Amino acid sequence: MAKNEPGKSNQEQSLVKRVDELAAQVQDLSAKVDALASREYPRAEAVVIKKPGEEETEGAETILTWVGTGSMLQRVAAICFLLVVALVLRTLTDNALIDAQVGSLLGMVYAGGLMFAGWYQFGRSRSLAPIFAVCGSLLMYLVVVETHARFEALPSEAAYVLVIGTGAAMALISYYHQVGLPILFGTFAMCFAGVAIDYPNPSYPALGILLLSANILGFVASRLQRCSWLRWTLFAVTVLMLLVWGYKLGLTLA
Repeated sequence: MAKNEPGKSNQEQSLVKRVDELAAQVQDLSAKVDALASREYPRAEAVVIKKPGEEETEGAETILTWVGTGSMLQRVAAICFLLVVALVLRTLTDNALIDAQVGSLLGMVYAGGLMFAGWYQFGRSRSLAPIFAVCGSLLMYLVVVETHARFEALPSEAAYVLVIGTGAAMALISYYHQVGLPILFGTFAMCFAGVAIDYPNPSYPALGILLLSANILGFVASRLQRCSWLRWTLFAVTVLMLLVWGYKLGLTLA
């Protein structure tokens, strides 16, 4: 047994030596890996090539870009709250708890306040600014049309003036804050709100002035947002109304 002890000690020493060598190699490799990981390599930037037809769709895409940004739940809650307040005013007016003219005036003031709040929030880059501006203009159009058609508390001339003024206010918001959604929505809704006044027998001279104003704002909006669909839609509605007007004039003269 004594003869084998020197051989065993030599084997143990060689194993220990190999283990030390392996540990040194592993440590060396770890140091190299850490050195490689600490280096920063520039990232290649993606080059976006736009097709000629894509520029025209940029304005249309701006209408939906605000939906995917920010908190969707917060915006839905804001829309519901704003519409609930308008519904309360409508319910009080329908139940004769307040006078129709007073209720209509309160509705217009409320809609104008929402538009002003949208203008204020656009200046602070708030995410809810489009909600206030769009809801305010929509409520203004609805209140004007319904006040004139249902309650007969607003003459036709005043209704057309208020509709044109609402569209102009939305255009002013867009140009002052360099945003496209207010003028796009306001001009498009302005056109159809004007057609809805006194439908199916509108005052064609006043409607012609309104549609001309809508086309001017639509042309300006298309240049601002490169959105050709808006001006062509407004032009199609204008041509249709002119054809209807000419047809009725022909029947009257006949």
